[in-house]
Amino acid sequence: MNEIKYFNEFWKPCIEAFNSPASINWTNNISNNLSGEFHIDDDDKYEINCDEWGDDIWTYKFNYNDGEKTSELINKNENKFKTLSTIREGMKYLIDEKNPNGIIITVMDNSRGREFVWDRFSKEISDEYKYEYRKMEILGVKVLMLWKHITFDKMNLAFSKISNNLI
Repeated sequence: MNEIKYFNEFWKPCIEAFNSPASINWTNNISNNLSGEFHIDDDDKYEINCDEWGDDIWTYKFNYNDGEKTSELINKNENKFKTLSTIREGMKYLIDEKNPNGIIITVMDNSRGREFVWDRFSKEISDEYKYEYRKMEILGVKVLMLWKHITFDKMNLAFSKISNNLI
């Protein structure tokens, strides 16, 4: 029984952090862009940037910013969970504010952890907001697409536009 108590005490701060996202300061909310930032422990600054690419299809990007941007989760221990829950809340805010036909998320590195997190969030969003969902890999880039009210072909066209900007 002590093992269960220890296990529960060990995970309690992580669960609390995951269920209490940081406040996002949305700094830009115009017709084709949505940008915000949030801080964890006052030191670590994160940015969320969403752009519309036609047909009301949006990208969702997340970065840690300490002068150089990275998609890595910098915080340690349970604060990673707070960062994750804030990223998830940012996705919901995009949907609530812009009601997009599609969302495209790219995972540019080989981090299986980041891919797992984005896949999980995308599945949650798909279920909650009734989006179709597909995950694929194109030239080493993991691409996660959520869409409704449009065809998958339109999502592919939007991704083609986006990928031209990545090259």
